[in-house]
This record gives sequence, structure tokens and C-alpha cells, in this order.
Amino acid sequence: MKILFVHHSYSAKSHSGEDVIVRKQINLMEKMGHEVVFFNPNSDNLFESKLQKLRTLFAWPLNLGLDLTKIIKKENPDVIFAHNLFPSISTKWIKSCNKPIFLWLHNYRNYCIASTFLRNGNHCQICIPKSSI
Repeated sequence: MKILFVHHSYSAKSHSGEDVIVRKQINLMEKMGHEVVFFNPNSDNLFESKLQKLRTLFAWPLNLGLDLTKIIKKENPDVIFAHNLFPSISTKWIKSCNKPIFLWLHNYRNYCIASTFLRNGNHCQICIPKSSI
């Protein structure tokens, strides 16, 4: 089976718990004989200039991030494992994708930019209906 793993790492220099889990899953899938394609951008250069900061600021809420449609067509995976998409990977491709997609929810970032469901110290779910997923 061919598996496409999609995961935006916060930094190539330091690894988060999400990065560790993704690597363990990839190693396990390869050990089981599956072919793995890993799409893994990171945030290292997203904030180097004012223009990059501005683009990053607007990309997530406007769903203008990286589109995986070309990668999916080129690689033709049997299944897609999506972990962290924030902040550079768009979710537009999800609705038109005809492949099974497993979305690992490591945090609430896809539904709440603060990832906490809190606003001014109170429970908040205002953004959930506006989510791009």
C-alpha cells in the first residue's frame, strides 16, 4: 500500500511530540512493507521577512496555503495520513480528494487558532462552524 503522510513541522531544528509520533508511524508503516511518501514543510522560513510574515498571517484563515492536489495526483497514494496542517498547508484539497484521509488531531488548531477553545478566560466555540475542514 502507498501512504502519503502530510505533516507541517514547526521547525526542522527542534522536534515536537507531533514530529515524534509522525516519525514512529512512518517507521512502523515502512517496517510493515508499505511505501511511504512524506510531505513535510516547516515554519523555519515563514517569518524571515515582513512579506513572509504577512503572507503567513493571511494564508491560514483564508485557506491560501499549499495545495496538495498535484502531489496526490503525482504520487497516487492509496491513503493519506494528515497530521499538522497549520500554518502552511491548505485544506481545499480535502473536499476534492477521492482518497481515504485520516486526520490525526494533535491539538485543536484546525478549529481554534489559539488551540484552546478559550477567549478572555471563557469557553469559546465561535470558530468551529467557520473551520476550513
